[in-house]
Amino acid sequence: MTTPSHSDGHSISERQNQHEMLVYRAAARQAYDLRDRIRAVRTFATVALAVAAPVLAAVWPGGSSALSVIAALWLLAGRTFLTSWHQQQHLRGLRAQELLDTVLFRLPWNETLAGPRSATVEDVAALRATPAPKDEDWYEDVPTVPWPLDVLACQVQNLLWARRNHRAYALLLRILGGVVAVAALALAWVQDMSVSEFMVRLFVPLMPALLDLVEMPRQHDTAARMREEVEITIEALWDKHTGGRTVTDADCRTVQDGLYATRKSAPPIPGWLHKRLHASTNSANAARMNEIREQIAGT
Repeated sequence: MTTPSHSDGHSISERQNQHEMLVYRAAARQAYDLRDRIRAVRTFATVALAVAAPVLAAVWPGGSSALSVIAALWLLAGRTFLTSWHQQQHLRGLRAQELLDTVLFRLPWNETLAGPRSATVEDVAALRATPAPKDEDWYEDVPTVPWPLDVLACQVQNLLWARRNHRAYALLLRILGGVVAVAALALAWVQDMSVSEFMVRLFVPLMPALLDLVEMPRQHDTAARMREEVEITIEALWDKHTGGRTVTDADCRTVQDGLYATRKSAPPIPGWLHKRLHASTNSANAARMNEIREQIAGT
């Protein structure tokens, strides 16, 4: 591992808005934005096929066979080329965010986990990302506490925001999946379709959407559970601190390893959902940061 210097006396709240940190954050955002656009294209086409299926079934039954072929081809393309491109951009954003965190938190770089640090620095430079106001104050309301306890506080923020978003999105997707399934069955009943007609005219065109609506909630639930497991590790470190023992950078690096693993495997959250939940999650985060301040003040 590459070990950083701890000589800079500035707090995380101050250092995160230095130009170097903003460039790292902008690079992560740029890669994640492209990842999200790829996901949006896949989602739009999947939804379009899902919407077209009942429309064609009602107004042009003969077109359902052609739509089934298109749906099958799209399912193949969406789960090969687009998935590969999506994962590539996800990894670029993940490593840029890891670079930001390790420099900001003054933690060693885990080459075994994230690959050579020099390769990530090179990729961040190649992205040529321009910082924007949204890149400032990435970590909000960070307690003014000694290092590395401030690092733990920021890691708590990462986990809290992501866990809540994943739980909410999983629930939303399950509701949507139920609505789609009920609507398809209702249309088949109204149209008096046979099983074979239902399969060709509705089920196959709807299959890409239905697969996503079955798989994605499970993925988001798994991501939330993984974050809960890392949060348990952090709680043990708080107990270690309140018990009079020293929390080290190695302890924080262990937590960061868990964060990296959860970020790598987690499905993305749509930006609109993050914005929709921002107020409630921000309140939960502020309460948790106050709790941390009280924990540390009591030691």
